[in-house]
Amino acid sequence: MRDGVKLSADIYLPDGPGPFPIILIRTPYDKNEFRPDWVTQSTSVLGDSCMVQRTSSGTGPVDVYIRAGYAVVAQDFRGTWESEGVFRSGKWEHCDFEDTAKWLDAQRWSARRMGMWGCSYLGHVQVVGGVTGTPSLKAITPMSAGGSFSTGVGRYTMLWNYTGGACEYYSMLTSFARWQGAEPKVDIDTVASDLPIAGILERTGLPPTDFDNAMSHPPE
Repeated sequence: MRDGVKLSADIYLPDGPGPFPIILIRTPYDKNEFRPDWVTQSTSVLGDSCMVQRTSSGTGPVDVYIRAGYAVVAQDFRGTWESEGVFRSGKWEHCDFEDTAKWLDAQRWSARRMGMWGCSYLGHVQVVGGVTGTPSLKAITPMSAGGSFSTGVGRYTMLWNYTGGACEYYSMLTSFARWQGAEPKVDIDTVASDLPIAGILERTGLPPTDFDNAMSHPPE
């Protein structure tokens, strides 16, 4: 990325010489969830070039798209799972999408035509990508994406974070615990009643998160 942080991605190519149109999946939920059974290892750090190329017969999104002739790129968000950096909800989506698209456009196998796929936060970052004016982004398919990106009812409303100005505390707590690359190893129902809220996830022994910042400040 423009600040030197490297994001981890899995790159899947159809058989043939290319160039191929691209389906980009950006996720905080672990890109390995999209890895087909036939892949043993295909991790790539943007800036290097490690890829898998194979004819597929599965039914997951990677299999379906490569059979249709698309390259598929599944990428971990900054600061989550196998990517470097620090996760900050809402802060890096524009810049990291633009830099990822620029990197993909420069690859020899890229047709410089790209679509995006995904649900929930994966849908939110498609909307963010769609307003960047990136020439190679031709289509997005946001499913169950956040419905608000600015202010409402006099308070900040972004993604699922707030409803009518009220913080969706439990949802935020479970999401931040997951995004940092470790499923909660504690009972979130019990943790949610702990006080003070500041430092609540760190007290469980989970890796550091952006939860305290998100609870203390307006969305960035």
